[in-house]
Amino acid sequence: EALVLLIGLAVGAASGYLSNRLLSFLTESIGAVALALPFLLLALVTATIFSSRDLPLILAVASVGWVYSMRIIRREVSRLRGGLPVVAALSWGFSSRDIVLKIILPRLFYILPSLALFGIAEIITIEAGLSFFGIGVIGGTPSLGGMLLEARTLTVSFWWLAAGPSLVLMSLV
Repeated sequence: EALVLLIGLAVGAASGYLSNRLLSFLTESIGAVALALPFLLLALVTATIFSSRDLPLILAVASVGWVYSMRIIRREVSRLRGGLPVVAALSWGFSSRDIVLKIILPRLFYILPSLALFGIAEIITIEAGLSFFGIGVIGGTPSLGGMLLEARTLTVSFWWLAAGPSLVLMSLV
């Protein structure tokens, strides 16, 4: 989730503050494409292409998860860019770098906890889905999706094998 927030913060702050038409078009186009396709499908394809190791699984989630935070941060930076603190800093001769680092970024920290909470729930769901399809966490590492995959064939006789991980997953999300 930290990687997702970092990418979203960097791209969103840059495209929101610079207000370059080409940069805005590129970020909105990439965002529209990423949001048009199902998130689980993109993560599934990315994880399948690389392999079933932990790092590609993290990269699979981060490669498509940054779009939501980027759009929210971009909108907030665009709003802050026209605000009184930024106008005052420009009149005092602050550089763009100082304005972004000292005025805009500290005003974005109230957004980050809520983005992180929604992102963690999304990552838990994606990891469980990928593990259920058999390409998530491998080895002896316990996973809710892996437990559901193993319980799938035994559900008729032993319903609690699927009910336990399902309830835990539902509670976490």
